[in-house]
Amino acid sequence: MNKTWINLSGCLALVAALGVGACASENPDPDGDGVSAADDRCPNSDPNLPSDEEGCTNADDTDGDGVPNDQDLCPETNEEAIATADGCGEDQVDEDGNPLEEPADFRTFIVDALSETPMVFRAKSNTVIDTPSGTHIEGTLLVSTPVGHLKMAEASVDLDLVPGTSDEVDRIVGSAGIPFPSVGAMSACEMDEVARANLGLDYGSNLEELGAPLALDRRYLFFQFNAGLAAQCGPISIEAPGGVSALAVLDPSDPMMYLEGSLLGLGAIGPIDNVGLGISAQGLMPFTPTHVLTEVEGLEGLGDFDGHIFIKGSGSVYNSLSIDGEMMLSFNEDGGSTETLGQSLQIGANGAVGVSVDFLELMNFGFGLGDATVVAHGSADENYAYVAGELAPETDWLPEFVPVVPEVFVRVEGLISDDVASSFLSAKGLYKMDLSPLGNQLGIELNALQSVEGSLDVNRDVGIEFHGIANRSFSPLVEISQNMEVHGRFGSSDNWFIEMRGGMSVGGASLSGDAVMRLSQDGLAIRGAIDTGIASIIVEGDIGPGGVILRGQAGVEIDLVAGKNVVNTVVDGALCGYQVVQDGAICGFETVKSAAICGTSTITSAAVCGTSTITSAATCGVETFSCWINPLKWGTCSKAKSCTKVNSCQVANTCQNLNAPKTCTDFNQPLSCEQHSILPDFDFGDFVGNVDLEVGTSGIRGTVSGDYCVEGNCASLFDGSLRVGTIMEACIDISIGHFCARI
Repeated sequence: MNKTWINLSGCLALVAALGVGACASENPDPDGDGVSAADDRCPNSDPNLPSDEEGCTNADDTDGDGVPNDQDLCPETNEEAIATADGCGEDQVDEDGNPLEEPADFRTFIVDALSETPMVFRAKSNTVIDTPSGTHIEGTLLVSTPVGHLKMAEASVDLDLVPGTSDEVDRIVGSAGIPFPSVGAMSACEMDEVARANLGLDYGSNLEELGAPLALDRRYLFFQFNAGLAAQCGPISIEAPGGVSALAVLDPSDPMMYLEGSLLGLGAIGPIDNVGLGISAQGLMPFTPTHVLTEVEGLEGLGDFDGHIFIKGSGSVYNSLSIDGEMMLSFNEDGGSTETLGQSLQIGANGAVGVSVDFLELMNFGFGLGDATVVAHGSADENYAYVAGELAPETDWLPEFVPVVPEVFVRVEGLISDDVASSFLSAKGLYKMDLSPLGNQLGIELNALQSVEGSLDVNRDVGIEFHGIANRSFSPLVEISQNMEVHGRFGSSDNWFIEMRGGMSVGGASLSGDAVMRLSQDGLAIRGAIDTGIASIIVEGDIGPGGVILRGQAGVEIDLVAGKNVVNTVVDGALCGYQVVQDGAICGFETVKSAAICGTSTITSAAVCGTSTITSAATCGVETFSCWINPLKWGTCSKAKSCTKVNSCQVANTCQNLNAPKTCTDFNQPLSCEQHSILPDFDFGDFVGNVDLEVGTSGIRGTVSGDYCVEGNCASLFDGSLRVGTIMEACIDISIGHFCARI
């Protein structure tokens, strides 16, 4: 897969010659004074001063070299010598371009005097005013650096000096009119006219508001052009039209130059409005990712680095990645020579990133990251770009058939590489999944899932894959009691699935923790296990327009063991009783009262014979009474009394009738009888069969069928039943009773 990197054909040539006049162009009028280079005797004259027909000014130019006296560090230059912008001939300067003799009427100030790359500021003595904190200059200010010289006209600057010194500069602030800070890499940059700029010298730690890629511990000379800047640097045009600002930052000790404005002529990434361009010969401009990159095998160390070219604007880093923000380019990180500059390239970028996913086999898609970091590497051997950033909520960033949308900002990381097998994207965060459109296509009701914590991965092997945790079920017909694992894979619009895995229940039937509900283009299928306590029964089926039906089968064995009733005949008087006989010898005879059999007896008994009333003095006694003895006197008389007498009579006697033997139990003749007993755990045979389960919205039901075998003789049974309660049992009915067993 071919990838297109930033086309910096002009800029790379510019960087390749940093410090030695890069991007030189055949300008017919190098100093802009209206005189062609072939006829210009003073090619470095000030274009703002009137010049003669040979391109030289005559105002305050005593040696006639085209450089005014207030800018001329060598006031006695031979007219035939080729003068520099400072008015010095080749025989008047050292190897760094500084005058061999300091001009007597100039004040000199130095930045980093003891370093190998000091900056020297010079101004006419009559323009220098000493202040309590340093020096103020009103006039022309000349700056000499190891990579060239700057001329600032109409300067108004304050130089803060290092305490205890008279010429060591610590900081500078002010303004000046300058043609362009054309030193080092910008030595071929030219302006049509002088532009006014605010300028300063300070450490990068104090210049963060400039927005330039500055090292915190290095000092930079910077210029802020408020309006009117128009410069040409070889193939690159820099513009700051009226009302638009531009920025230039210089580190002569690098050398480094940063320009900010509108850039033209940048090949594949230009023209670009309102951008920044920084160039560092030593690659000392720092890049710091706004999103720290995690360590990925083979990409360790990507992140902070120092670079050679900084670009602020829009462009294509890789034809799969576009950037609107800041880009840093580093060349020869492997220590290559300047001849191989550009053969090994590292790019870091912060800003809005457009990502094009074109490494999948069956689909392509793209999306934008509003705040992201890209770190890329390009060489003859390998090309890749690593991206990390945040995806905004509610972003429809995936193909239409993938119902995964960020609920909040989610973290995105990825690798885009020529090696498509290693390219990937990973997005972690909180998502929502609206499955109702898929349900409408399949004719079933599906829920929308909210706040799904998960990770979405995109790579060549799986296409698009999602792993997460959800707290709601896909289907209103399936209940979940805890957070569920969600797994989705999307290979193409007709090859995808979304699974929910964990404990769930259907129609009141609980499915074990590894149950799976799978949504695909074929519908919504469920597979799980019902735990009976002693076994797990696998059930599976579908949820369709008519509801949910899951089916499963389990084997069952019922041991037909029960108590058996045993009957035995015994002769046992204690258990069965004894023979009843009529035998006078054993039982005796009947006692009868019979005159015919027993005879009679005379008895005197009122109860039996009755009584008689008699008058008898001998028996009953006498009684006395008053009576007339004679007619003249009373006396006593007596007579016999009457009383009751017991009669005597004949009665039948009582005796044993030897002709009437009695009936009695003969304890010598025990009876026989049937004795019933229960034989425990008697094996009536075995039942071996299957339970066919069906789970629906109304619950669990099922049937039982199989073979009932006794001593090798078997019969088929089909009318068994399933009993569901606190336990689940399979039951059968046979002639000897009702038998059940847990399944």
